[in-house]
Amino acid sequence: MIGPPSAGSATADRLKYYTLAMVMVVAFISYVDRQIVTILIQSIKADLGLSDTQIGLLTGVFFSAFYMAAGIPLAHISDRGNRRTLIAACVGFWSVMTMFCGMATSYVHLAIGRMMVATGEAGSAPASYSMLTDMFPPRLRTRVFALMSCGSAFGIAFGVFLGGALNDVLGWRATFLIVGAPGLLVALLFRFTVPEPARPAAGPAQVLPLAATFLSFLGLKTYRALILLAVLASISAFAMLSWMPAFLIRVHGMSTADVGLKMGTALAVGLLLGNLCCGTMADKLGARDMRWLIWTAGCGLLACVPTGLLSLYWIDADGAILWFGAFTFFLGFWAPPVITIVMGLVQPRARALAASTIPILQSLGGALGPLAVGMASDALTPEHGPQALRHAMALSLAGCLLGGLTALAGGRLLIREYRASGTVSPDQ
Repeated sequence: MIGPPSAGSATADRLKYYTLAMVMVVAFISYVDRQIVTILIQSIKADLGLSDTQIGLLTGVFFSAFYMAAGIPLAHISDRGNRRTLIAACVGFWSVMTMFCGMATSYVHLAIGRMMVATGEAGSAPASYSMLTDMFPPRLRTRVFALMSCGSAFGIAFGVFLGGALNDVLGWRATFLIVGAPGLLVALLFRFTVPEPARPAAGPAQVLPLAATFLSFLGLKTYRALILLAVLASISAFAMLSWMPAFLIRVHGMSTADVGLKMGTALAVGLLLGNLCCGTMADKLGARDMRWLIWTAGCGLLACVPTGLLSLYWIDADGAILWFGAFTFFLGFWAPPVITIVMGLVQPRARALAASTIPILQSLGGALGPLAVGMASDALTPEHGPQALRHAMALSLAGCLLGGLTALAGGRLLIREYRASGTVSPDQ
């Protein structure tokens, strides 16, 4: 373990940045396996004879329901056990289940595989946030969490790129098999090379039963505002990310390989730059006025609305992808500050549990957004044909608008409750 006496040593610094790098790799693998299905939607739909509503259930509700169900107990285990071992086990499990998706012969088999992928992925992010919080001081945390989000961003982009390339050559089943295999190596590497950081000493008041811990979270108005923000933002985010490949194929006539290359590049550049800019801005501005932590998130979400609409209604495919890159840039602004706020509001032994609520809330949005777009697209298709998907996706951007307004209104709550938590100083 990394103990306090050596926390300032060169060895400890190397270990914590190595841990950050490995957490980024885990986030990358997670989002490759999560996002790969979106670029395969058209092939899966044609092969299995599915409707858009069924696809929405597959990419949204089925995945998200199991993610939410598994997230809380796995986070509770993480707060009381070895986080490194838990993360390694989760990576290995979801990688095997991704490969299982490649052997699916029916919609039911594929749905079960995606549910199990979600169950494994639910345990990694909360434990990762908890580890990094114990390793890095508050003044660096938004940047650290932004770097972790960069791993996720590359995973989303690479999943789309790789899936598009492999699907055109080998088909969707072989794509799942190839994409799942590297996670087994990452699981072993994480288990045997990453240190388990020492936790801050926990007094009796810090170790609460599960129900009491959740009630303490809900007693904070800031936390309740973050719940609303996370759900609203995720509805728009997952609706756009899940359906954009199908939109580009149906409306602009692109091939899956073209979508993978161009959309994957836009995702990588947009999300990477967005997360890095957000991390730097939020840490610097938050050091002067902590309300900028939540205001940064709000400004980013509001900017998602016009850029998202431009990506959907631009006349040609290249312009649509360019504006989609701008949309993903601003989309990268909301999650790192929100995680930083949550980590600063709760006690050390509740951090993984508190952190688990953000991905769980994202999953709730991830269930609602893609399904709502799929249902709206099916309903609008008789009148609008292939254009129905465009209009259905545009409606989903209301989540970014409402989430952004919620964030801008939350500054007053944040300053009161951060003061009460004793974590105001940016130098802690």
